This record gives sequence, structure tokens and C-alpha cells, in this order.
Amino acid sequence: MTAPTQPPHAPSSRRRLGWRSSLAFAAILTAGTIPLLVGAMRLRPKDADPPQTPQKVAPAAPSALIQMKRHAPRVMDDPARRESEADFATFRRTEVTRISGDAILRQALKRPEVKRLRCVAGKDHPLAWVRSCLEVEALPESELVRVSFRGDDAESAVIANAVAEQYVADYCEQERRERADRLTALESRLASCREAQVNVGNALEKVQQARGGQGGFEIDDLRQEIAAHEETKRWLRRELERQRLECRAADRVRVMERACVKEK
Repeated sequence: MTAPTQPPHAPSSRRRLGWRSSLAFAAILTAGTIPLLVGAMRLRPKDADPPQTPQKVAPAAPSALIQMKRHAPRVMDDPARRESEADFATFRRTEVTRISGDAILRQALKRPEVKRLRCVAGKDHPLAWVRSCLEVEALPESELVRVSFRGDDAESAVIANAVAEQYVADYCEQERRERADRLTALESRLASCREAQVNVGNALEKVQQARGGQGGFEIDDLRQEIAAHEETKRWLRRELERQRLECRAADRVRVMERACVKEK
């Protein structure tokens, strides 16, 4: 009798389980290793530059602050005389140039507190030296102008203060002179207007006497001229009163903060 044919040997469940476990284990290792490798690559520092010696930061130059008011101070507020933003920007640029100009610097060098400084006495050309070390800057979005003098000693602070104070004194004196000149000019115009009105009145009287009190075009013209002089006199009186009040107005510029040497 022929022996029954044996079916081919099937792999055991244990063998199948081992093969699958190996694949799962490999997948776990791969899933854990890749992030580690990526993290290591990210954390790997680039070729770093060689360490550099830290540079010494220069101390800030002593600075004085000047305030320039956006609108010229007035005793009697007049919206028609107010300046626009463009006007103020032009005014400030002009004054920044004026602060660093030779006229102000020469006067600052003549101030007693500057003349006795050793740093100034030792210079052959002090004006050129001051000009080269002076920095004037309008601070944005403000009414302030900073006047700095390069250096970190007390003498640099003295020079910065002298330039700022000299500019303010010069500006305020010029404003006072201009106000006085405007008053003088208005008073002169008022006197001339009064004299002209008197002359026209005399002419009118002569014409009326010559015509026996009768009217005419010439008399009407003279009367209109007298009325015009009267109106001009009223305007001049009002303007004179306004100018006299403006002479008592506050100054537009001032030293807001003096320069000083900060303690180290």
C-alpha cells in the first residue's frame, strides 16, 4: 500500500511571528533614529567665526537740548498767523544750520567759560576744531534740537552748553530787535498818516471856501481821501497795540537741558 502523501511542510506560526516582529522592530528603530538624526543636523553648529575681542563702545558725547516751539508764542492768539508743519520744518532746518554756523561759534569761543578751557587754549585754529567736533541734530517728531560736542570730559560739556546758550541769546536778541523795529515802523506810518490826513483836510477847507460851500467832484474826492486816511489810522492803532503786546510774549527758543558729563 502506497503511503499517503504528506502535505508540504508549512511554516510554523512561531516562525511567521518572528519575521513580522523583526520588521516591526526595524520600523521602530527607523522611526526613532530619523528624528534624532534630523535634530542632530539642526543642532549642529555652523562653522563659527573665531571669537572676536569685544570693542570698546565710545561714551556718548555731552549734549545740550534746545527747545524750538512749533508756533511763535503770541499774547493774542491769531489762527491766521499760525505756522504749518512745513513752515516749522523749514524754520528748524534753518536754525540747525545757524547753530553750527561760524557767527555763533565765534561768539561762543569768546565766552569767559570757554576761553579759559585748556583744550581751547592749546589749539592753533580753535574755530575749525570746534566746527569739526560739534554735532547739531533735530530730533524727529519733537520740538528739540540736540547740540553735542565729541568727547567725554567736562570741557566738552562746557563747549556744548556755550554753543547752545549763545545761540539762544543771539536768537532772542534778534527777535527783540525785530519787534522794536516793527514798532518804530508802525509809529512812523501812523505819524505820516496823521500828517497826510491834516494836509487833505486843509486842502478840503480851501476848496470849500473857494466855492462858497458848494459841492463838487473835487470836494467829494477829498472827503473820500480823508475817510481812507481815517481807516488807515484805525488799522495802524490796532496793529501798534498788538505789537506792543507781542513784545511781552515768551521767547520761542530756550535751553531745555544743559550738557553734563555722566559718571562712569
